Amino acid sequence: MGNILDIDKGKILVATDIHGNWEDYVKIREKYKTLKRNEKADILAYDGDIIHSDGKYEDKSLEILDDLIDNPDKSIIPVLGNHELMHIYHLEIKKGEMSTSFAEPLEIRIEQERKNNREKYIKFMKQMPYAIRTKGGVVINHTGPNPPMAGFCRKEYGNLVKFDSFRLVNQLDHDKILNPLKDTTRELIEKDYGHKLADNFFDDFSPQIGQIFSSSPIGNYLWDVFFNMNEFDFKGGMYNLMLDNFLKTMSNGNKKQEFLVSGHIWVPEGYKTINATQLRICSSSGTSDSNKVLALVDSSKEYVIIEGLVQDLQYLNH
Repeated sequence: MGNILDIDKGKILVATDIHGNWEDYVKIREKYKTLKRNEKADILAYDGDIIHSDGKYEDKSLEILDDLIDNPDKSIIPVLGNHELMHIYHLEIKKGEMSTSFAEPLEIRIEQERKNNREKYIKFMKQMPYAIRTKGGVVINHTGPNPPMAGFCRKEYGNLVKFDSFRLVNQLDHDKILNPLKDTTRELIEKDYGHKLADNFFDDFSPQIGQIFSSSPIGNYLWDVFFNMNEFDFKGGMYNLMLDNFLKTMSNGNKKQEFLVSGHIWVPEGYKTINATQLRICSSSGTSDSNKVLALVDSSKEYVIIEGLVQDLQYLNH
């Protein structure tokens, strides 16, 4: 199984950006159960950024992860977001001007409350797919389109630009990236410290790994895949071109992908359409309680216009 899942049948309820909000997490889960009982939904996709509170409520990221891991359901698919990627690659990204990183509070809780169990959570995150493609031609991913998969090279990607972008992301093996990063980091730290590190030194969160990852070609590549700010980075026609090229890349080996459903960037209105091919939704963080929406995507349906996706939006609190 690759990092891009192909789903040919069933209706997919898509929820984005829960960001540790336990109340919304439960509401989404219950809404899905109700729709499933009524045969209106078959799959629930938590479309990235399940973790890390936006500061407006108590962070229940660990409880959400525990619930997903300890109560597995094959019909529930957590999709990889940039906030999960922070923990996989030990990225210490700061919250604006604050000294605390996004990852630090959750890593502290894992260390204090789930001793020696970090790997349980990281293993779960590593298994999250990058995206879902439907038979009808709809891509579901967290961040939206991105420069390298659209043929744009903004940073130093090394020889990665020579690879097929679809295959590179679909066959992404986090351990193959992490293991040499750990070896390099170990050598540098041992040289500075003047002595050998314990074998389990990197079992905990290690920002040193993240620093080396961030300056590597694959780090630059994945940064642009998961962290780019979409139309805020690329204006007007350039963004539309990136979106079109991204959908072409995602069509590799499958029916032409016509539309994209994503989250990642806050939308006060709850949803917005871009270039008549992208639907961005906010299901929890990033909008008001009355505007929190979920997409309902029929995986076998060939949508003609994006309004077909809009008309099936489900309001969380209605």
